Amino acid sequence: MQVYDLAKLQELRIFHLGDNRLIHGYYACDMLSWAMGHIREDGIVLITMISNINVIAVATLMGCAAIIFREGVSPTSEMIAKAKEEGLSLFGGEKDALLIYEGIKAYETCL
Repeated sequence: MQVYDLAKLQELRIFHLGDNRLIHGYYACDMLSWAMGHIREDGIVLITMISNINVIAVATLMGCAAIIFREGVSPTSEMIAKAKEEGLSLFGGEKDALLIYEGIKAYETCL
């Protein structure tokens, strides 16, 4: 699955569509230092509810494919601008991390 496939999910809102990177997995975390220590490969989609510019920095540093903001959280305009510079896609959803992930996995099953 690739990032642009996430854009096809009706339950996800697109804040910015960056590069169409290959997705290697998903990681839900709201503690950036923890995410930095546990994301082990490029292509991970970070699912979080942190709306802070540091999320973009961590996702870029860790080679994340995209960020999904959960439970109605939206990125700031500063975050969207930085994501555009980095080619990083930003999505948002109203559901919690588990339900977002389940929706993605259900979609992947249909591919």
